[in-house]
Amino acid sequence: MGQPTYRVGDQPAFGTVITNISSAACSRDLGAGPQFLVYTLDGQRRLWASNDCNQDDPAELKTLKAGEQLSYKGTWFGTTSQPQCAGDRLQVPAGAYMVVAQLGAVRSAAEPFNLAS
Repeated sequence: MGQPTYRVGDQPAFGTVITNISSAACSRDLGAGPQFLVYTLDGQRRLWASNDCNQDDPAELKTLKAGEQLSYKGTWFGTTSQPQCAGDRLQVPAGAYMVVAQLGAVRSAAEPFNLAS
């Protein structure tokens, strides 16, 4: 997370690190990288996902050595989205939100942030 508060109209920047925590090398498909998801602070409503409007990235099998890390960043334009880019993209109002990074079934802890007017 770049900072705890952004202004409406800013483009919040998110980041995450993927770490192979095992003692052996492992292979994962990292073609699309992790997905960033923005929810209402209570977690009840998903507002945006970084891969909703992106074309499917080709598979890219990557082998991570024990302890190896890869960093990923994403930017949110402050609008809603839906899978396959369906529906209108609406500006999200000022308020408290949270972002989660997800790779496959593995999700990060939620990180809260604010949009101020």
